[in-house]
Parts: sequence; structure tokens; C-alpha cells
Amino acid sequence: MPCVRNYVTTKPIQLSALSMGENATVVEITAGEAAAKRLADLGFVRGGHVEMLRTGRPCLVRIGTACIGLGRELQEVILINRNDTNGRAKRLSGETT
Repeated sequence: MPCVRNYVTTKPIQLSALSMGENATVVEITAGEAAAKRLADLGFVRGGHVEMLRTGRPCLVRIGTACIGLGRELQEVILINRNDTNGRAKRLSGETT
């Protein structure tokens, strides 16, 4: 019987790598304590879903019902996994779910 996996097996990437219109799931915040708390207060928590509305410096992302602008430094400390078109985290090819 195939193993059911509830975790993502792709290597996380920085939020800055998303293209406009792409969706992703937050995997980890690698910022210092103060910045990580501020990002968490804004909704950037493990498992949170984000959509890239505009790339650049600052980028504009939607998280929950909020639209938030982030500078390059903050984009680089938010690690995410891209989602497929159904909103699920993409998995490595050939993986059984």
C-alpha cells in the first residue's frame, strides 16, 4: 500500500524566486528573532499560503486577506515551496502520495 505523506519533499526556495501569479506555502523563516516575530505577526507562518502579486523591490504578496510589500532582505528569509495549480505543494517527480 502506498505511503501517505503529509509533508513536502521539495527543496525550499526563497520567496524572491516566485514569479507573478505563483502561489506557495511558507516552510520556514530564517530571520533573526525580532524580524521572524514581525513576519509571523503579518501572517508569514509555517503552512501559510502566499501569492506573488508583483515581483521586485519591494514585491507585493497576498497572505490571507492582506496584501503586503516586502523588501529584498525579507523576501530572502522567507523559505517557501511552490504550489501546483490546485494549491497543493509540488512534490518531486515519481513520488507516491
